[in-house]
Amino acid sequence: MIHTKDQVVLQQEIVKSGYRYTVKTGLFNHHLYTKEDLSVGDVVTIDGDLVPYEPSQFKGDFSPNDYYKSKFVYGVYYQPKVEVIDRIWIPHLIHHQLKSHIESLPKHTQVFVFSLFLGVFETDQKEGIAKIGITHLFVLSGLHVTVLIGLLNSLLFFLPKKGKLTIQSLILGFYLIITLFPISLIRAVLQFIIYEVLNARKIQYTRLDAFSFSGIVVLII
Repeated sequence: MIHTKDQVVLQQEIVKSGYRYTVKTGLFNHHLYTKEDLSVGDVVTIDGDLVPYEPSQFKGDFSPNDYYKSKFVYGVYYQPKVEVIDRIWIPHLIHHQLKSHIESLPKHTQVFVFSLFLGVFETDQKEGIAKIGITHLFVLSGLHVTVLIGLLNSLLFFLPKKGKLTIQSLILGFYLIITLFPISLIRAVLQFIIYEVLNARKIQYTRLDAFSFSGIVVLII
């Protein structure tokens, strides 16, 4: 039996057995399956066995263990004893509150708002959208960053270049926080910032150079 203290609840999902939470201790994330109704930002102690997800059974087969490790989740608790000892503010609360607000919108509108603003693309229409070849419009990527930057350029036209770049970088950083840092968005934001900062300092680098630098950073992550 493992007794783990001070784990913070990052995300909440509803599943058949109750709830699945993503909890964090130190640098490690874990999944917690329980019927307890917890809130994002709760600090909890967990009495239970932390076990790894199952590896693949056959060569080339899907490996839950590898998949969740790629999502930075390194183990899972199944129905342990949970006690809430504190509550703190974390950036994930912004994402959670926006998600709750979007769920109050009409059903058909939710699909578009979830995917375009939060990068959540789990819907019954997913297969149909993939068939007509417009999945890229619903997955957070460089397209969203380009549109956002274009909008900010139009709104901030009266500012000098350095002032505009500072505001754009802050807004992009906030966007990364509310979308919970998807790797595709990290790459696009890094590419934009690297290119613009280098050119603002009169260091001549091309967009391909910026793409290469951001690609190296993403590979390291």
